[in-house]
Amino acid sequence: MGTGVFGAYFNVLVNLKDVTDDAFKDQVHRRISSLLQEAKTQAALVLDCLEARRE
Repeated sequence: MGTGVFGAYFNVLVNLKDVTDDAFKDQVHRRISSLLQEAKTQAALVLDCLEARRE
């Protein structure tokens, strides 16, 4: 997985510290955590496909 996904994730986390609406912060944190997990899953699938093509 590219570092761009991690960079975007941590950028949102850094910026969330300034948000005062706790409900919004929780909602965004759950969403970005879900998106990060999905990116990891998709990256693993791509790597698996590439590995299979090498065989």
